[in-house]
This record gives sequence, C-alpha cells and structure tokens, in this order.
Amino acid sequence: MKSPKTLSKILAFFTVCLLLSKPELIALGLFIDAIGLEMFVMLLQAQVIAIGSYYFHVWLKPVFKPFYRFLDKHDPYFFVPTKAAVKECPALLCHAMPFLVVLIVGMSVAKYPVDLT
Repeated sequence: MKSPKTLSKILAFFTVCLLLSKPELIALGLFIDAIGLEMFVMLLQAQVIAIGSYYFHVWLKPVFKPFYRFLDKHDPYFFVPTKAAVKECPALLCHAMPFLVVLIVGMSVAKYPVDLT
C-alpha cells in the first residue's frame, strides 16, 4: 500500500497536469488556494444543502403529504416527534413508523396456543 506522502504527490501531479491542460481552471486553483480547501468544500456543501432543500420542499413534500395525512387519520399512534423530544426519549421514534405501535400492541395482546405435548 502506498504511503500518504506518495498519494499526495500523485494527486498534486495530476492537479498540475489538469491545470496545464485547461488554463481557465488556474483561476479556480488560485481561488481555492486563497480561501483554503476546507472553506471551498464548505461552500460546495452549502450549495448542495440549499438545492436539496429546494427540491425536497417543491417536489418530494407535496408527493408525500397525502400519505402523511392518510396515516395521521388511520393510525392513532402515528406522529413525527420533534428533535428535542427524541433527544429526551429516543423510544418515541417507534411512533414515526406507520402501524408499528398498533402491531406491537396487537402482538402483545394476542394469545397464542401453546402445545406442550
């Protein structure tokens, strides 16, 4: 297995080759060098989170909202707990799974025949 120093040298070599083959990327390389790699990755991460939340609220939430209303109407134990409530009592997460509490209560109440012979 290669040592991390050798790997970093290989990555640096490929980065220099990329910058030489596409000179328009030199400005990006200088920008990353000026603000730091961690800050650049954090900026990319913020963009991904913003785009992901937009698509969640515009596309996914309207699709899943009727299912949530159906479950809320038909399962008396179904609710989505808040983050603070889950920190206080993690067992509340079983209420966020549809029909799980009803199944657990039904299984505990049901009597099974035991054959001892």
